[in-house]
Amino acid sequence: MTIITSKGIRSFFKGVGEFLAKDTLKSSFSSIVFVTGNESADLDSCVSSIITAYLYSIDQGQESQTTPLVLPLINTPREDLNLRPDITYLLKTTGIATASLTFIDDLLPLKKTPSTPSPKTFLVDHNKLQGPTREIFGTNVIGIIDHHDDEQAYKIDGSTGPRIIERTGSCSSLVVNYFSAKLSSTVFETDKDLALLALGPLLADTSNMTSRVEEFDTKSYEILTHALGYTAADVTAFYHTLDRYKKDVSSLTGAEILRKDYKEWVPESHTTDEEAHENSIPGKIGISSVVKSLAWLYNTHKSFEDDIKQWAQRRQLDFFAVMSSYVEDSENAHGNFCRDILLFVPPTATQTSKDKLQEVIKEVTGPLELEPLDLKVSEGFYAFRQRNLKSSRKQVAPLLKFHIQGVAMNSL
Repeated sequence: MTIITSKGIRSFFKGVGEFLAKDTLKSSFSSIVFVTGNESADLDSCVSSIITAYLYSIDQGQESQTTPLVLPLINTPREDLNLRPDITYLLKTTGIATASLTFIDDLLPLKKTPSTPSPKTFLVDHNKLQGPTREIFGTNVIGIIDHHDDEQAYKIDGSTGPRIIERTGSCSSLVVNYFSAKLSSTVFETDKDLALLALGPLLADTSNMTSRVEEFDTKSYEILTHALGYTAADVTAFYHTLDRYKKDVSSLTGAEILRKDYKEWVPESHTTDEEAHENSIPGKIGISSVVKSLAWLYNTHKSFEDDIKQWAQRRQLDFFAVMSSYVEDSENAHGNFCRDILLFVPPTATQTSKDKLQEVIKEVTGPLELEPLDLKVSEGFYAFRQRNLKSSRKQVAPLLKFHIQGVAMNSL
């Protein structure tokens, strides 16, 4: 099935919604190209998958007589999108209904047996499949646009899609730059919804172009603000609105905060979570990113440690980290930006895992500039203030994977 792309992204996803409403996903499953973001399903990951699906559809329509159906895959359960108000706000603003999006729990029932043909996937905001998406797609990866550590996982035939892994503040910047070059930047100038959608994660990930800004981010900013006709004041107002939605976790439970922005990594020797658990080999790592201080989390959610234990058990983790980034005085526009990190090994973990955590703490204390945090925590929990403010999860995850799983790091 071909969905018209010439009338803009809003119209495109209206057509996608009509397709999905007919419940034809099952019959078309193996012939669809899914553009898959990472399992944190944050603003950058979701928007990158949405705009890439649309722009790749345009690109394939120009180059092929038989255009494949290309859909974004939001790599989280459908019900969990409500934990991300910044995303729901931006989708509503740009006229994209959640009913026109495909979520991971929509696909899981369709991949029933190993003999079911795997559909193709185009990865954005990560470069190696993890967990359920690895079960669904196998190695059938036809393109990658990402800004994380290169895990050297797939060879991409240049005729199907790019393999772009570059340092940027936001993955969406790479998407904008790639398709602007391939299709022309007028694709954004003629579609304000598309331009606004793409601008959101760029501003969110670079704190309104003040942090971790790389050349691709600057180019993307110029393309998108020109397309929108935005002044600096317009951009700042839009950023503050998104930021307010992102940081509003007042209605969430402790467990929901942990789920909201979560990623995990299984050791290389395993292909499924079940194998990692059955073999009892330490090394499965989970990291939740949160937007409040550890002190706030402990004070507001009295059972926060129980929430951590239950989530670690549910995900069968050997190591768990909660990474906190926040402004120390949230009421002060000039408050100090801070990072905390909480490291945890479940009480049911092997002694090897418990010993390994002590080794890891020693190894990462220097690079992350860790200082013990004045916070009362239980046995098995280790709380630190992280003075190295440049290291977000994108930098910390490869560091933990290196010391725990032996996975080599590169320069990204």
